[in-house]
Amino acid sequence: MLLIRYGKVLGIHISGGSIGLYAALILMTFIGIKMMTSGRKLKTLDAEEIIAKGERPIVLYLRSFALDEIDGQNKIPMPGGLSAPVNPWEGGLANAFGKVADMIAIGRPGETLATTGASRLYVNDDEWQDKVLEMIDTSEFIIWTYGSSEGLKWEITRLVDIVPPEKLILAIPFWDKRIKQRKEIWDEAKKRLSPIFKKPLPEFSGVSLLMTFDKEWNGTWIESKNDNSLFLKCITLGFYSQIAKGVKSLLISRGYVYPPLSPTEKITYTVLGLCGWTVLAVLCVMLYGLFVTFTK
Repeated sequence: MLLIRYGKVLGIHISGGSIGLYAALILMTFIGIKMMTSGRKLKTLDAEEIIAKGERPIVLYLRSFALDEIDGQNKIPMPGGLSAPVNPWEGGLANAFGKVADMIAIGRPGETLATTGASRLYVNDDEWQDKVLEMIDTSEFIIWTYGSSEGLKWEITRLVDIVPPEKLILAIPFWDKRIKQRKEIWDEAKKRLSPIFKKPLPEFSGVSLLMTFDKEWNGTWIESKNDNSLFLKCITLGFYSQIAKGVKSLLISRGYVYPPLSPTEKITYTVLGLCGWTVLAVLCVMLYGLFVTFTK
């Protein structure tokens, strides 16, 4: 619709009969996005099946259910004014750890389709604590995502008491915040968590999202290395996130061989990047059209 309105400035003419076809294409795109999202959720493997097979290391993902809602509100703009829902935090962690392990989380009671990312274990409200304790023993890593709920406070207190420090990963979900906001969030988190941990937590690092611990409970921020090619950085507009980079640095530091991006992932990031560039191009057309309109 923006091209119909402003395209004439650039010599682009769209006939009235084309509008119906354009609307049909938008509708088909909308239906496709919905089907794609539901398909990704249905494709998520059952956690019980993963545990029973025991083929790969398990990563236990602990977070508040409220974070699922916040994470799921993120959307990628698409041509035609549409958007594709994503959950960059959990999805980024699951995709990155998925290179070498399976990420499992306790599911929200009553949900019909989980968010894309970790496989879900469903238990009753009075069983979740026992299930978490059971999973701790069989997990290679335990990701505890910072939050202020009572359930999370219970989890981190128990984790510090019973878990070998090398297994624990402290995650701060401020990937979408500015540096100043990140510092404020970490200062508040540090104030809340310091009485629980056995050693003082490190100062704010800037861009890191994950923290690991040595045998003496000394915390270290994991570096989010930006070692992508210039081509990948440009074409994806940054969609290859620092979440994945942080996980990659962590796994490599623990001796895992982290495989490169698969052809499917490269295609996906390219498509996302092209969608982003399309949105920017449309905005440029709008701005140029407004400029010409008001300067004539």
